[in-house]
Amino acid sequence: MAQQRAAFGTLLKMGVSGSPGSMVTIALVSSIKGPTQSASMIDVTSHDNATGYREFVAGVRDAGEITFTCFFDPSDATHKDSSGGLIYEFNAGTEKGFELHLANTSPVAKFSFDGIITKIDFNNPVDGASTADVTIKISGEASLT
Repeated sequence: MAQQRAAFGTLLKMGVSGSPGSMVTIALVSSIKGPTQSASMIDVTSHDNATGYREFVAGVRDAGEITFTCFFDPSDATHKDSSGGLIYEFNAGTEKGFELHLANTSPVAKFSFDGIITKIDFNNPVDGASTADVTIKISGEASLT
């Protein structure tokens, strides 16, 4: 039987520029969704198909995206517009290393992937906290180890 586990304590980490293999935890993350993996489907239905139903084979896979919400702090090193911050990395538009460490796993299970920050959506409600919804497009495979 599969073990149920709480997601509290899941960490999203981003590679540190100029320091291969070094990761820093993105601060104040409140929710994480993804990776949203999918595969294209190739229609291989032929005229001599006996059943009259379409037939498919799997095509190219897409590791998808990671989206997350954080309580935005423009002075936090992992949020601001200077090296290592989300805004800086969005403006740079370059591929970075990321890790999604799943909570309550022993040993720690994590998705490792390269990605590009493609969207930051800032939210500042009258009666609520300042947040940012961030999207990372995964480039290549998101490997689970």
